[in-house]
Amino acid sequence: MNLLSTSISLYVHIPFCSSKCKYCDFYSETSGFNRITGVVDQLIAELEYHYYKLNKPNIETVFIGGGTPSLISNRELERLFKSIQVIAPKVKEWTIESNPESITKEFLKTCSTYGVTRLSIGIQSFNDKLLKILGRKANNSDITRAMDLVRKFWRKSFSLDLISSIPEQSVHMVTEDINRAIGYNPDHISFYGLSLEEGTPLENEVSRGIITDLDTTTSDNIWLTGRALLREHGYNDYEVSNYTKNSPSLHNSNYWELKPYLGIGPGAVSTLIDDTGHIVRISNRKSINLFLKGQGNKWGEEYTKISPKEFLDEYIMMGLRLRRGIDMARFEKVFNKSISDIIPISNELQEEGLIIINKGYYALSSRAYDIMNSIIIRIFKSLEGIDAPLVNWFF
Repeated sequence: MNLLSTSISLYVHIPFCSSKCKYCDFYSETSGFNRITGVVDQLIAELEYHYYKLNKPNIETVFIGGGTPSLISNRELERLFKSIQVIAPKVKEWTIESNPESITKEFLKTCSTYGVTRLSIGIQSFNDKLLKILGRKANNSDITRAMDLVRKFWRKSFSLDLISSIPEQSVHMVTEDINRAIGYNPDHISFYGLSLEEGTPLENEVSRGIITDLDTTTSDNIWLTGRALLREHGYNDYEVSNYTKNSPSLHNSNYWELKPYLGIGPGAVSTLIDDTGHIVRISNRKSINLFLKGQGNKWGEEYTKISPKEFLDEYIMMGLRLRRGIDMARFEKVFNKSISDIIPISNELQEEGLIIINKGYYALSSRAYDIMNSIIIRIFKSLEGIDAPLVNWFF
């Protein structure tokens, strides 16, 4: 399949952490670091395999996540970076995740030297009490040390991650967190509402009554206070949980616009087109040992075909998370019909003031944005039983 007519995004998963946060359900392992060299070998091999199988597509954005990418040695990072540079010489945005406790001068210099354009730093909170509840390894002192290094040795873009609605968090605490984050003048801030994922230690502690979760009113107040404060300081929410002073993250935007992306590494996911023209989701098994078996075992990849109806639902759900909404011209190219023609209740939603059409984008109104889930459920119900159009994903 020749994908030269489009660009793709690349996600690289580094499956190692020094310790596991209590709320996290992403795949990572906290031991067996002697396997890091082997994992990097296979990351490079899997990347090259798919790159050539896809006929050398243009890679527009790169995102290295985890796990904790800043945990692995500079030597291994350099090997990975060099392989990415070869196949993605025209990358527009290159992000790497990092945690405060593993940010060093050497790490920052290596990233800068090899073309990384953006750091995504997992702060989550500056409050030691909340950091302990979350099971974060870094404390406030570690964060201060890391941010001092970023100020001194990093001259490119960076984003800070913060979490809202942590058990025992207050409006005062979130105000302090956001003011502190703003003080570092990041280009971008991610402000996520905490989700208690089933099977995580934090969810277990809450369900057993060891820690008391916030009531809905307090949680909503914390979220709304944080959002208002970010907006007040010039950070515009271009997506539900993401705020920027300048331009949105290109990689994030590509993901929400459901553009094709390649994921490599244990636990990574891709959405591409297979040799028969079907949209497929490729999920790598969550096992380092399976991944290390390499190409002979297809790196533990599992393929699932995505039906046109599933793709349509996902396209609408993801696109409406963006403030600007869904690009109507692109939607019509992909689905061969206008979005207003496909969604049976489109006119109804517009008459109710829940959907607006502005400058070629189909978006939720400000009022609807705060009740997004209920609007999307209404749309999905209206789509039940319809014949989904054929998908022309690459054009």
